[in-house]
Amino acid sequence: MNDEIVLAKKSELELYYNDVCQDYGVSCKIISKNKYPFSKTKENFLVLGVNGVPADLNVKDIFIRNERTNALFYTDYFVVKIDDEASNLEVVQDAVSYCKTVEFLKKLFNEFQAPLPKVLR
Repeated sequence: MNDEIVLAKKSELELYYNDVCQDYGVSCKIISKNKYPFSKTKENFLVLGVNGVPADLNVKDIFIRNERTNALFYTDYFVVKIDDEASNLEVVQDAVSYCKTVEFLKKLFNEFQAPLPKVLR
């Protein structure tokens, strides 16, 4: 029964964030991964992507990549860890910030008929 509750919450969150992100041309998915190898403890990540979010994406590597520095902005994917330490407002703020930035960059690069780069300084 506990798994059903977690799945219901995940699908509700995914629907909510899809509603928020679709206006910006960004799709999102909530992906659960084992916290440690051979562990049953799961971590949930909100994954945002410009060109969709594949289910087999290595979200932990992308999360670490995004957290490593704030001097680089990666346009392909953005990952937010959803846990007890992250407030709902922070998660929404991070997601909307990414969406607005990517939307602006897509419009800017489309204006000059240039492809959107994977990373910007």
